Amino acid sequence: MNTIDLTQFKQMCINVRDSIPSPYTASWDEDFQVIRIVFDKTEKQPLLQTLMKEFPYQWDFNTIDTASDFIDNFINSIFGIIPGQVLFTSSETTPPILFAVWWPWGNEDFISLRVGFYPNEKPYFSKNEIRKELSGWFNLL
Repeated sequence: MNTIDLTQFKQMCINVRDSIPSPYTASWDEDFQVIRIVFDKTEKQPLLQTLMKEFPYQWDFNTIDTASDFIDNFINSIFGIIPGQVLFTSSETTPPILFAVWWPWGNEDFISLRVGFYPNEKPYFSKNEIRKELSGWFNLL
């Protein structure tokens, strides 16, 4: 088990969870080892406002070049960033971070939000720890 204080991450996730528009719910994304929330773009405003409030750092396709090397390595190692996507993070330089990726799709009619940790590996976390913590915070257990 890690010794990282996750209190701040937990509260951020609870606030995001509480902003998920009804009737949508969170689910576990096994491919990326993150929480996934999919919803109609017409329901986006409350959740987007919460993300902007909770995550002090954010980048999009036009601003990602201004990110730190740590964030640049993260975004390039996982999935890159394309127009319409927004990356929200809890920190710009200090691992581990909590992140959220705003991911429009389907002619931008739908949005997927993915929430997870980076780095998502030891010595910070095991896959079981990540799933346990995030699933608990998003009421998936």
